Amino acid sequence: MLRRLSDLYGWRTTEVSGTDPLMPKNADADGWERRLYYWALLMRGWVRGDPISRVISSSIAYYTQRGWITYRDYSRDESLVKEAFDRNSAKHVNLIIEWTLRDIEGGLRFRIIGYLQNFFDMSLLALGCDGAGMNVATLVEYGTTDRREIQLQEVGFSRPVATELLANHADALRLSADDELEEFDYEAVLASSVLSDEARAEIQSIMVKVQVDQSAASLRSSDS
Repeated sequence: MLRRLSDLYGWRTTEVSGTDPLMPKNADADGWERRLYYWALLMRGWVRGDPISRVISSSIAYYTQRGWITYRDYSRDESLVKEAFDRNSAKHVNLIIEWTLRDIEGGLRFRIIGYLQNFFDMSLLALGCDGAGMNVATLVEYGTTDRREIQLQEVGFSRPVATELLANHADALRLSADDELEEFDYEAVLASSVLSDEARAEIQSIMVKVQVDQSAASLRSSDS
C-alpha cells in the first residue's frame, strides 16, 4: 500500500527534502525499499494496537537486521555518522526510541495519514461508498482495527486507556450493534483494584466534563 502511495503521489520528489523527510534523497532501489519497509513495520505495529514498547522493539529489530545506523553528531568534523548498529548501545537505542516516537506522530499520523485520507476521499468520489473500501486513515489515526476502541477514543480516552478498559472492564461497557458507546458503568470501574492511575484520571476527567455538559444542557432547556 505504501509503495502504491509513493508512486501515485510522487514521493521521490515530494517527500525527500525538508526536516525529517519520509524517504531518503538520492536513494537507490534497495534504499528506497528499505525505507518503505521501515514505514510498513511501523504502520503495522501501530494499527494492530501494539503498545509503544513493542513498536519500539520492532524498530530496534529493524535496525539490527539492517546492520547500521546513520545520525548527526555536530561535535565531530564529519557530522553525519554511519556506524554498525549495536542494540546494546544506550546511545543507539535512545536514538531509535526518539526516532520511533517522532515517526509515529510526525511521519505516520501526520504526513502518511494525509495521503491515506486523500486517497480514500478520491476513491469515494470515483467509486462511491460501496466501492471505496476501508478507510485506512482512520485505523492509523486511532492506532487500532477495533471499532470499540475507536469509539472509546472518540469520546475522549487515550489509546492505552481504551485498550485497558476493553481488556479489563469490558463488562462495564455497553455498546450498540454499530459499536457506539451507549452506557458506561464508570463507578464500578473506578472501584476496581486493577485500574491504572492513568485510566482513573482520564475517567474522572471525562465524567466531570460529561456532567458539566449535561448541566449546561439542562439550564438551556429550562431557559427555553
